[in-house]
Amino acid sequence: MILASASPRRRELLRQIGADFEVEVSNAQEIIDDSLSPEEMVQQLALQKATAVAGNHTDGLVLGSDTVVVSDQRLLGKPATEEEAAEMLRSLSGRWHQVMTAVALVDASGEREPWVSVEKTGVKFRNLSEEDIAAYIATGESMDKAGSYGIQGYGALLVEKIEGCYFNVVGLPLQRVAAGLRNWGMNLYAYSNLQNERISAAGTINDVSVMGAKPLAISNAMILQEGFPIEDLDKIIKSLSDTCEEADVAVITGDTKVMEQDKLDGIV
Repeated sequence: MILASASPRRRELLRQIGADFEVEVSNAQEIIDDSLSPEEMVQQLALQKATAVAGNHTDGLVLGSDTVVVSDQRLLGKPATEEEAAEMLRSLSGRWHQVMTAVALVDASGEREPWVSVEKTGVKFRNLSEEDIAAYIATGESMDKAGSYGIQGYGALLVEKIEGCYFNVVGLPLQRVAAGLRNWGMNLYAYSNLQNERISAAGTINDVSVMGAKPLAISNAMILQEGFPIEDLDKIIKSLSDTCEEADVAVITGDTKVMEQDKLDGIV
């Protein structure tokens, strides 16, 4: 699967459910039809992203997504300035608003019709003082997020309650993604089990050393032991791509093999 998004939050959520994916950022120009409702508009934007990336491939599944914040039927996008961010937060203070995220799945081969769905979550902010707003903006979180806040960060301190899917507010409603994949006969649980089988032969972490200033961060990863076929190294590196945060060169013990920098490029 290809994720047509640069969002680190969407990447992290997909990793959380064990999805196997690559990232290819869509360069589609967002065309907004003002005659559409917010729900229709966010679906259109998600489909535009997925369709643009699918056009670069002859097969494969492309996932596109877009999130908007709606207050009084007004779309709140990403603020251009801190002043605009402050005004958005003032307008949300002590009130309910909606977060809508659309999910679009496009078959690059064209054999299946695109699948598009939207999730809505109600979010209520507590009453915010000017000091609250200034302090939050000072964190820097506001500037790259629709509605000028991110619930997964310091923005959680602004929220009094939500009604609906939390992951939707973060940027990707996981149950909608799973529903779309099931619609095409794909089962994430089954895939997760398959991934576990693929790396189980690698054993447990034995000895890892890193040459360079940064440590190798590994979580729930398996490292090759002596006797594991070197031709399967690429599969292991792919498995590690979801767990390695940063690395220069890793040395694997046993029949010692070294993963050079060029093999690590692009997996983090």
